[in-house]
Amino acid sequence: RVLAQSAHLIARKTVERAGETGEEGIARSNADLKHILTAAVGGGLFIALTALVKYVEPKGLPPFFEALYGALNYGGSFTVMHFLHLKLATKLPAMTASALSTRLSDRPSPESDAEFVSTAAAILRTQLAAVVGNLVGVIPAAVLVDSAIRLAGRGHLLTADKAAQVIESVSPWASLTIPFAIFTGVILWVGGWVASWIDNAFVFYNVPGALASHGGLRVRFGEKRVEAFASFLAKHVGGVATALVLGAGLAFAPEVGRFFGLPLEVRHVTLVTGSLSLAVSAVGLTAIDGAAWAGMLSGIFVIGVCNLGVSFALAFGMALRARRMRTSRGARLLGQTALA
Repeated sequence: RVLAQSAHLIARKTVERAGETGEEGIARSNADLKHILTAAVGGGLFIALTALVKYVEPKGLPPFFEALYGALNYGGSFTVMHFLHLKLATKLPAMTASALSTRLSDRPSPESDAEFVSTAAAILRTQLAAVVGNLVGVIPAAVLVDSAIRLAGRGHLLTADKAAQVIESVSPWASLTIPFAIFTGVILWVGGWVASWIDNAFVFYNVPGALASHGGLRVRFGEKRVEAFASFLAKHVGGVATALVLGAGLAFAPEVGRFFGLPLEVRHVTLVTGSLSLAVSAVGLTAIDGAAWAGMLSGIFVIGVCNLGVSFALAFGMALRARRMRTSRGARLLGQTALA
């Protein structure tokens, strides 16, 4: 019972802070939806550069440093995207699901249920806009990156063999794409949960107040600078923590799996689409047969559904635990959303 109570309290604190952040990721009007779509297109453009850095990794690195290179690439990219106010679709579900939990009333009523369904429908539109925006941005950007490298006389970024391997690795029926995409969804949820915990600790221990009132810092750097720095940290610690934890998870999880003899890989929908665009650019459109096209398109769809669905479901499950709601009630309300 002590463990159950502790899990409830941890979930509640995480949900409260994450829900506060998640409100910013919900498009409730056409203007908000347009803003999300534009920011997601920009995020897709930036992910193309992340894919470029991924494939120029120095050869022969030990496994730890190989994973560290990936973590710096992903984490650094996601951090820059945060400060540029760009959107990555797979970072949204963990936060918006928690925001949705605040609409779960302890005492069910038609009004509270209607508000829940309305918010869930808005979240669904937001997620779809973010995914579409990311894909619209990353595909042409990756092709342009590969074309620029080729025009510079360095050939394609990917060799023909590597491009064929990338294309085959995404097919749901010719690879372990589905379990890898589900595994990535779990990583996305864990990343959001850990980042929310860090954000919570930052607020609970009043780190901004401690910094702003620190006598030595105020004397050395001045009151206004210290207060501005404390305010900056309070505003961005959650977003930066999410970016760094998520980047580390995506990079180190496969290496940890291999350490224990598990052939784990990650399948992140935007990163995979960027890699596929580079592969298609390398081999040419006419060199790809219908079966390969079917595998790529279905793979992107399945990966997107698994990434978003699994991370959202786990975050929403934590939200239900935080509110001590029955799973059956949450499922019934989500079913109403699907029919709305």
